[in-house]
Amino acid sequence: MIGAALMLNGTWKEAGVWNMEQFDPDPFMDMLNEHGLPWHVLECEASPFTK
Repeated sequence: MIGAALMLNGTWKEAGVWNMEQFDPDPFMDMLNEHGLPWHVLECEASPFTK
């Protein structure tokens, strides 16, 4: 629903064929918060097992 709304209001409008991953994600993430699907960025320390 949010992706469709962004297309209809012109936020995600480009000529040609595009995947939604190619558009700016910020408007999508902002609308997630508005529609009851809050998200947060959690920064974690690197695992001692990763290089």
